[in-house]
Amino acid sequence: MTLIVLILLGFVLLAGVVLGGFLYAPDDAQESENEIETVAKPVSNELPAGIKECLTCMYGEHVPVVRTAVYNGTGRLKYRFLQVPFRFRTWSIPGKNFYREFELLWYGLPIVRGTESYLNKTGTIRMKGLKKVLSMGPKTDVSQLILMWTESLLMPSVWNENRQIGWSANGKAGRVQMVLPVRESREKASIRFDARTGLASEFSALRPGLDGPRLPWVVTVRRWSKRNGQMLPDLDISWGNTGETWLTCSVNDLSLNVASGKMKKVAVENA
Repeated sequence: MTLIVLILLGFVLLAGVVLGGFLYAPDDAQESENEIETVAKPVSNELPAGIKECLTCMYGEHVPVVRTAVYNGTGRLKYRFLQVPFRFRTWSIPGKNFYREFELLWYGLPIVRGTESYLNKTGTIRMKGLKKVLSMGPKTDVSQLILMWTESLLMPSVWNENRQIGWSANGKAGRVQMVLPVRESREKASIRFDARTGLASEFSALRPGLDGPRLPWVVTVRRWSKRNGQMLPDLDISWGNTGETWLTCSVNDLSLNVASGKMKKVAVENA
């Protein structure tokens, strides 16, 4: 009987050690950046009312022109019954290209490393470690295009600058619809605004899954807060028909108009 109790205690302790690794709070991936001078432009009169109000609430009468951006953050990814911590860093030319490195962690150590990108109108997802993934092709192109435009929640100034976006009424109060060009087709996404603050509160679209049909992709801003001089969001993300939160993350730092070695990965000529 004593042996059985000891064995059970051993299993409990082992499970505690294994699961405890996923409770470890991740640190940001950091890299020094060199800033480039930022200029500003007035809010365009061609934009929908909700977009103009959002830009004015975020920036005032003049909106910064964002040529490049680097941001990092941390979060948790739901995998079965686990909440797996992760960290990420993204290099972006808003509305054109992005490249992201991410790590899934156990006791702060990477157990899965990956990259995802949308470069020269081509989407790619790669993962290696305990889980291996390589996703490319037309479906991934569209999926990563939608992911790239999701980051406009962080940098809504791109709405003021990018003339390729089409805008139309959503039919619901407090929402506008974006029409995004991708190869020969056009993709649609919806942006919702907080009636109290005027800031963006949700980005949604039908995003292709890795191995299946398009599924509702809903990114909800749980909270806006000022960090390092920037208004940055905490996000809840669902990707599926149930609406259940699949991923939570916080953007902890955002640098605009910066130059770094890895920015060369996204500074490619668009076809």
